[in-house]
Amino acid sequence: MILTDIVPINATDFAILQIEMFKAIFSLIANSSNVLSNSSIMAIDIWNASYSALSFGYWVAKSFIGSGGVFDVATQNATAMANFSEMLNFLGKNATSVFGDLEGRRGIAAVLKNSAQLVDQNLSLSLARALNESSRLLHKMLSTLNVSFT
Repeated sequence: MILTDIVPINATDFAILQIEMFKAIFSLIANSSNVLSNSSIMAIDIWNASYSALSFGYWVAKSFIGSGGVFDVATQNATAMANFSEMLNFLGKNATSVFGDLEGRRGIAAVLKNSAQLVDQNLSLSLARALNESSRLLHKMLSTLNVSFT
């Protein structure tokens, strides 16, 4: 795909897409939690998978932050810092285009204004179901905490 082939999207359409993504994420969380809490998978196996994921996440994040990480090396590279400064300068010069105006007609402000108008009962129910199923899974996991790590 060539950059010039990208069709611009207005704030209303982007807000609709954003709300639908939230609904999909909430549904994924609810369904995954339901499967894990109602299956024969032992809670200790869920704990082991969670711990492994957290450990992996730590090492991935460490490659970006901390001593020797990408951001640490970039601070010592004059060209990288100049590019970063140029990016911040661009954001500052185009703040209204990027972040929007007080009326919510442009940028992120327009998306947020349109998103707020699209929040409905379906989104609330999706969130409530995700929280309910997640709490059931959390209860299953916490009820075996003392035997999982001994």
